[in-house]
Amino acid sequence: MGSSASTSFYARLPATADFDIIAGGSGYAPVPDDWTILVSDVVDSTGAIERGEYKVVNMVGAASIVAVLNACDGIDLPFMFGGDGGVILVPPDVRRAAISRLATLRDRSAELYGLHLRAAAIPVTEVRQAGADVLVQKFSLAGNNTLAMFAGGGLSLAD
Repeated sequence: MGSSASTSFYARLPATADFDIIAGGSGYAPVPDDWTILVSDVVDSTGAIERGEYKVVNMVGAASIVAVLNACDGIDLPFMFGGDGGVILVPPDVRRAAISRLATLRDRSAELYGLHLRAAAIPVTEVRQAGADVLVQKFSLAGNNTLAMFAGGGLSLAD
């Protein structure tokens, strides 16, 4: 799993530690057309937080990223955590496994925690056909850690 050029796209993307490059919009690469955007969101997270359930909201939101990463056999994937959900992009050869794992979390979060998790899988090509783009850059952090930075408006459209 994970040997195609498309699958290794993000792993091969060079990282930059220069935030001026990130902020200036240069160095972003278009995500391959055959990738899929997985989006998740805890429904009525504001109400749950007001009830004091902020830790559970954050846990389910983070689990939406971790569940997909665990399903993808160590492939380096770009993602963004939003507190009550997240966005993670996956290549075609792990798409089915990633969607299945996210669907399982969606089903179990209602049963285990009383939180409904909304989840969707949107092909990158559909976002581009709708007039937005999905661009990513790696921002280098301490050690070998990186953070995915996104541009192009595609993730907002998908959300």
